Amino acid sequence: MHNRNIPLLLTGQAISMAGDQLANVAFLWLITSLTGSASALSIVMAALILPNIAFRLVGGIITDRFHKKLVLILVSLLLWG
Repeated sequence: MHNRNIPLLLTGQAISMAGDQLANVAFLWLITSLTGSASALSIVMAALILPNIAFRLVGGIITDRFHKKLVLILVSLLLWG
C-alpha cells in the first residue's frame, strides 16, 4: 500500500459496486411498488442475475485459457476504446 493509487482504486471500486447493488435494490423496489406481483419480481431478479453469472463464467474461462495481460489490455480497449 505504498503506492497512493492502489487505495484510491480500491475505494473507487467499492463505491462503484455499492452503487450497482443499490440500483438493483431500487429496480426491485420499483417493480414491487408498481405491480405487487411476485412473478414480475422474480423475472426482474432473474434478468439482473443471470447475465452476470453467464459473463463471469465465460470471463473466467477466457482468463484461464489466455495470457492475462493480453486479456486485460483487450478488455480495456473494448470498454474504453
